[in-house]
Amino acid sequence: MFVRPRLDIDLHRILENYLSFSKAKKNPNTQMAAVVKDNAYGLGDQEVAATLYHRGACRVFFVAHGFEGHRVRAVAPLADIYVLQGPGEEDIKCFAEDNLIPVIASPAQLAFWNREKPNHRKPAIQIETGLNRLGFRVSDIAALSDAERNQFGLVLSHLACADEPNHAMNQRQLDMFRQLAPSFPQAKLSLSASDGFMLGDDYQFDIVRLGAVLYGLNPVPGFPIKSRNVIRVTAPVLQIADVYPGDCIGYGADHVVNKSGKIAIISIGYGDGVFRSFYPKGKVWFESDRQLFAAPMCGRVSMDNLICDVSQVPDNILYHSRFVSLINDAYTADDFGVDAGTIGYEVISALGHGTRFIRTYSS
Repeated sequence: MFVRPRLDIDLHRILENYLSFSKAKKNPNTQMAAVVKDNAYGLGDQEVAATLYHRGACRVFFVAHGFEGHRVRAVAPLADIYVLQGPGEEDIKCFAEDNLIPVIASPAQLAFWNREKPNHRKPAIQIETGLNRLGFRVSDIAALSDAERNQFGLVLSHLACADEPNHAMNQRQLDMFRQLAPSFPQAKLSLSASDGFMLGDDYQFDIVRLGAVLYGLNPVPGFPIKSRNVIRVTAPVLQIADVYPGDCIGYGADHVVNKSGKIAIISIGYGDGVFRSFYPKGKVWFESDRQLFAAPMCGRVSMDNLICDVSQVPDNILYHSRFVSLINDAYTADDFGVDAGTIGYEVISALGHGTRFIRTYSS
């Protein structure tokens, strides 16, 4: 009898994804960085960073906050670690102790960094090219002195629509990046994350920030290189029950049974990161001898459980299955995201932060 869900993370596949995209770069001088923010999308920043650093020779990492950089520094002693949200008072010690590189996104952050000066690393600067999120605007850049412009070691921006290769915004942002980047003559350049890399050579520059593709996501369907799934999410079958016409299932009595059948109650819910929007399109999978049998959701996702219709699952499999899978090689986080009305990024992050999973790593 098992009652807790499992999250199995394949570090070797994360390494394979990193290496396969690294081999695809056209410019041998382009560095492939690993984005391990948000605890490596919830999958374990130290485990992922250590694998890529020691086995993949990755020497550039991006995190969101200084304390995340502190964790990565422990396993990547000689890497360049960039902090995307920049420096703040709460984490400024991390920049000093762990030799972190801030990404400066506003004149106020630049003033704070120059006042504190916790280390002698050249900071990076983020420039706004069309996403209208963090970054120096054109007027901010124009107001910088030559000395201020020369203090930066990296210029980066972020694409808004790179997952849509034909979107006009991609070329617009590329043109603006090329227009603004020469304002920082001593800096390397980074425009693209995973999906931007797939737009072609023009978008790759000096550093590419690989994130989604490391973790088994494929933001641009049809790209010649496919990221391999890196996680397996399974949950115990707690109970199988008969249902009859007119029976209501789950909170709100949303699901009404129209013919006799069977349901299974599964030990996983929104407390583990399964979105309530996974109902009604979602499904779980019973497996036997590499065969998959879908069991569609019936009834709302609750905090600890979800309920699925198992009427079409063969009895010899149904009654011998201790676990079902929610994410597997055939039904990935991207697929889960489609059925939940979101994207694979959010799926991995939500599940990865579930504290009740029994977590295992394979390498």
